[in-house]
Amino acid sequence: MQPVFVKHPRRWFAVWAALLALGFVGVYGVDRAILAYSERVRASDYMTYVAEATHMAEVGQLEEAFIPLREALALAPYAPEPHLVHGHLHYRLQQWEDALLAYRRALQYGTPEIGARLNAMWASIQLGRYADAVALGEVSIKSGFTSPVMVRYIAEAYYRAGDYAEAIPYIEEALKGYPNDLYLWEHLMQAGRRTENEALEQRARNRIQSIQGQLDAVSGAGL
Repeated sequence: MQPVFVKHPRRWFAVWAALLALGFVGVYGVDRAILAYSERVRASDYMTYVAEATHMAEVGQLEEAFIPLREALALAPYAPEPHLVHGHLHYRLQQWEDALLAYRRALQYGTPEIGARLNAMWASIQLGRYADAVALGEVSIKSGFTSPVMVRYIAEAYYRAGDYAEAIPYIEEALKGYPNDLYLWEHLMQAGRRTENEALEQRARNRIQSIQGQLDAVSGAGL
Protein backbone atom coordinates (compact mmCIF):
# COMPACT_ATOMS: atom_id res chain seq x y z
CA MET A 1 0.00 0.00 0.00
CA GLN A 2 1.34 3.39 -0.94
CA PRO A 3 1.57 6.14 1.71
CA VAL A 4 -1.19 8.70 1.59
CA PHE A 5 1.18 11.51 0.65
CA VAL A 6 2.28 9.47 -2.39
CA LYS A 7 -1.28 8.76 -3.44
CA HIS A 8 -2.37 12.37 -2.93
CA PRO A 9 0.75 14.56 -3.31
CA ARG A 10 -1.12 17.80 -4.05
CA ARG A 11 -3.30 17.44 -0.97
CA TRP A 12 -0.25 16.95 1.29
CA PHE A 13 1.59 19.79 -0.35
CA ALA A 14 -1.35 22.05 0.44
CA VAL A 15 -1.40 20.83 4.06
CA TRP A 16 2.33 21.47 4.52
CA ALA A 17 2.02 24.88 2.94
CA ALA A 18 -0.81 25.72 5.30
CA LEU A 19 1.19 24.51 8.30
CA LEU A 20 4.23 26.55 7.27
CA ALA A 21 2.05 29.61 6.79
CA LEU A 22 0.53 29.16 10.24
CA GLY A 23 3.99 28.78 11.72
CA PHE A 24 5.15 31.96 10.04
CA VAL A 25 2.10 33.84 11.24
CA GLY A 26 2.67 32.51 14.76
CA VAL A 27 6.33 33.56 14.84
CA TYR A 28 5.47 36.94 13.32
CA GLY A 29 2.74 37.40 15.91
CA VAL A 30 5.12 36.55 18.75
CA ASP A 31 7.74 38.98 17.39
CA ARG A 32 5.11 41.71 17.13
CA ALA A 33 3.95 41.01 20.67
CA ILE A 34 7.51 41.16 22.00
CA LEU A 35 8.14 44.40 20.07
CA ALA A 36 4.93 45.95 21.37
CA TYR A 37 5.83 44.94 24.93
CA SER A 38 9.33 46.39 24.54
CA GLU A 39 7.87 49.65 23.28
CA ARG A 40 5.51 49.80 26.26
CA VAL A 41 8.37 49.19 28.66
CA ARG A 42 10.50 51.79 26.91
CA ALA A 43 7.69 54.34 27.02
CA SER A 44 7.19 53.74 30.74
CA ASP A 45 10.90 54.11 31.60
CA TYR A 46 11.58 57.72 32.57
CA MET A 47 15.29 57.32 31.82
CA THR A 48 14.40 56.88 28.15
CA TYR A 49 13.11 60.44 28.12
CA VAL A 50 16.00 61.70 30.24
CA ALA A 51 18.44 60.24 27.71
CA GLU A 52 16.51 61.78 24.83
CA ALA A 53 16.47 65.20 26.50
CA THR A 54 20.19 64.93 27.27
CA HIS A 55 21.01 64.08 23.67
CA MET A 56 18.94 66.98 22.37
CA ALA A 57 20.73 69.34 24.73
CA GLU A 58 24.10 68.03 23.56
CA VAL A 59 23.26 68.94 19.96
CA GLY A 60 22.00 72.38 20.97
CA GLN A 61 18.25 71.74 20.92
CA LEU A 62 17.73 73.23 24.37
CA GLU A 63 14.14 74.38 24.08
CA GLU A 64 13.07 71.16 22.35
CA ALA A 65 14.68 69.08 25.10
CA PHE A 66 12.02 70.22 27.56
CA ILE A 67 9.43 68.12 25.67
CA PRO A 68 10.77 64.63 26.52
CA LEU A 69 11.88 65.92 29.91
CA ARG A 70 8.29 66.73 30.82
CA GLU A 71 7.45 63.09 30.16
CA ALA A 72 10.27 61.99 32.47
CA LEU A 73 9.11 64.34 35.23
CA ALA A 74 5.56 63.07 34.90
CA LEU A 75 6.66 59.43 35.11
CA ALA A 76 9.17 59.89 37.95
CA PRO A 77 8.55 63.14 39.86
CA TYR A 78 10.69 61.98 42.80
CA ALA A 79 13.68 60.67 40.85
CA PRO A 80 16.71 62.99 40.85
CA GLU A 81 17.79 62.55 37.22
CA PRO A 82 14.92 64.42 35.50
CA HIS A 83 15.31 67.36 37.88
CA LEU A 84 19.07 67.38 37.36
CA VAL A 85 18.72 67.60 33.57
CA HIS A 86 15.92 70.13 34.03
CA GLY A 87 18.35 72.26 36.00
CA HIS A 88 21.06 71.89 33.35
CA LEU A 89 18.71 73.09 30.62
CA HIS A 90 17.63 76.18 32.54
CA TYR A 91 21.26 76.81 33.57
CA ARG A 92 22.47 76.82 29.97
CA LEU A 93 19.65 79.22 29.09
CA GLN A 94 20.72 81.41 32.05
CA GLN A 95 17.30 81.07 33.60
CA TRP A 96 18.82 81.18 37.06
CA GLU A 97 15.66 81.02 39.18
CA ASP A 98 14.28 77.96 37.38
CA ALA A 99 17.71 76.31 37.35
CA LEU A 100 18.11 76.81 41.08
CA LEU A 101 14.67 75.35 41.81
CA ALA A 102 15.39 72.26 39.67
CA TYR A 103 18.79 71.71 41.26
CA ARG A 104 17.31 71.99 44.75
CA ARG A 105 14.81 69.29 43.86
CA ALA A 106 17.55 67.07 42.42
CA LEU A 107 19.53 67.49 45.65
CA GLN A 108 16.42 66.87 47.74
CA TYR A 109 15.81 63.59 45.92
CA GLY A 110 19.38 62.42 46.37
CA THR A 111 21.49 63.22 43.31
CA PRO A 112 25.18 62.50 43.98
CA GLU A 113 26.29 64.88 41.21
CA ILE A 114 28.62 67.61 42.45
CA GLY A 115 27.64 69.61 39.37
CA ALA A 116 24.18 70.15 40.83
CA ARG A 117 25.76 71.78 43.88
CA LEU A 118 28.21 73.89 41.91
CA ASN A 119 25.59 75.10 39.44
CA ALA A 120 23.13 75.82 42.23
CA MET A 121 25.81 77.92 43.92
CA TRP A 122 26.53 79.87 40.74
CA ALA A 123 22.82 80.40 40.07
CA SER A 124 22.48 81.75 43.62
CA ILE A 125 25.41 84.11 43.01
CA GLN A 126 23.84 85.33 39.77
CA LEU A 127 20.62 86.01 41.69
CA GLY A 128 22.49 87.93 44.36
CA ARG A 129 21.77 85.30 47.02
CA TYR A 130 25.31 85.19 48.30
CA ALA A 131 24.52 83.77 51.73
CA ASP A 132 22.68 80.85 50.11
CA ALA A 133 25.66 80.11 47.86
CA VAL A 134 28.05 80.18 50.82
CA ALA A 135 25.78 77.96 52.92
CA LEU A 136 25.42 75.34 50.19
CA GLY A 137 29.16 75.37 49.54
CA GLU A 138 30.14 75.00 53.17
CA VAL A 139 27.59 72.24 53.80
CA SER A 140 28.76 70.42 50.67
CA ILE A 141 32.41 70.57 51.75
CA LYS A 142 31.52 69.23 55.19
CA SER A 143 29.64 66.41 53.43
CA GLY A 144 32.75 65.44 51.49
CA PHE A 145 32.15 67.27 48.22
CA THR A 146 35.53 68.89 47.61
CA SER A 147 36.41 70.89 44.52
CA PRO A 148 38.59 73.93 43.79
CA VAL A 149 35.60 75.35 41.93
CA MET A 150 33.41 75.08 45.02
CA VAL A 151 35.97 76.95 47.11
CA ARG A 152 36.22 79.54 44.36
CA TYR A 153 32.45 80.03 44.33
CA ILE A 154 32.37 80.51 48.10
CA ALA A 155 35.11 83.11 47.75
CA GLU A 156 33.19 84.81 44.95
CA ALA A 157 29.99 84.90 47.00
CA TYR A 158 31.73 86.42 50.01
CA TYR A 159 33.57 88.92 47.82
CA ARG A 160 30.47 90.08 45.98
CA ALA A 161 28.64 90.40 49.29
CA GLY A 162 31.39 92.72 50.51
CA ASP A 163 32.49 90.29 53.24
CA TYR A 164 36.16 90.67 52.36
CA ALA A 165 37.64 89.29 55.56
CA GLU A 166 35.60 86.09 55.12
CA ALA A 167 36.51 85.93 51.43
CA ILE A 168 40.29 86.05 51.96
CA PRO A 169 40.91 82.49 53.25
CA TYR A 170 38.71 81.04 50.50
CA ILE A 171 40.46 83.09 47.82
CA GLU A 172 43.83 81.87 49.09
CA GLU A 173 42.56 78.29 49.14
CA ALA A 174 41.17 78.65 45.61
CA LEU A 175 44.54 79.96 44.42
CA LYS A 176 46.07 76.59 45.34
CA GLY A 177 44.04 75.15 42.49
CA TYR A 178 44.47 78.18 40.20
CA PRO A 179 47.92 79.61 41.09
CA ASN A 180 48.16 81.88 38.05
CA ASP A 181 44.58 83.14 37.96
CA LEU A 182 44.77 86.93 37.66
CA TYR A 183 41.08 87.29 38.50
CA LEU A 184 41.60 85.62 41.89
CA TRP A 185 44.80 87.55 42.59
CA GLU A 186 42.97 90.79 41.80
CA HIS A 187 40.25 89.78 44.24
CA LEU A 188 42.87 89.05 46.88
CA MET A 189 44.58 92.39 46.33
CA GLN A 190 41.28 94.27 46.61
CA ALA A 191 40.27 92.26 49.68
CA GLY A 192 43.60 93.11 51.29
CA ARG A 193 43.03 96.78 50.54
CA ARG A 194 39.47 96.77 51.89
CA THR A 195 40.57 95.07 55.12
CA GLU A 196 43.64 97.34 55.42
CA ASN A 197 45.96 94.35 55.21
CA GLU A 198 48.86 96.06 53.47
CA ALA A 199 51.12 93.00 53.46
CA LEU A 200 48.46 90.89 51.75
CA GLU A 201 47.67 93.64 49.28
CA GLN A 202 51.35 94.03 48.36
CA ARG A 203 51.88 90.27 48.03
CA ALA A 204 48.94 90.02 45.67
CA ARG A 205 50.12 93.03 43.66
CA ASN A 206 53.61 91.56 43.29
CA ARG A 207 52.17 88.26 42.11
CA ILE A 208 49.93 90.01 39.58
CA GLN A 209 52.92 91.89 38.18
CA SER A 210 54.92 88.65 37.96
CA ILE A 211 52.18 86.77 36.12
CA GLN A 212 51.54 89.69 33.81
CA GLY A 213 55.24 89.91 33.03
CA GLN A 214 55.32 86.21 32.13
CA LEU A 215 52.30 86.64 29.87
CA ASP A 216 53.85 89.66 28.17
CA ALA A 217 57.10 87.72 27.61
CA VAL A 218 55.24 84.81 26.02
CA SER A 219 53.20 87.19 23.89
CA GLY A 220 56.32 89.03 22.78
CA ALA A 221 58.12 85.81 21.89
CA GLY A 222 55.23 84.83 19.65
CA LEU A 223 55.48 87.96 17.52
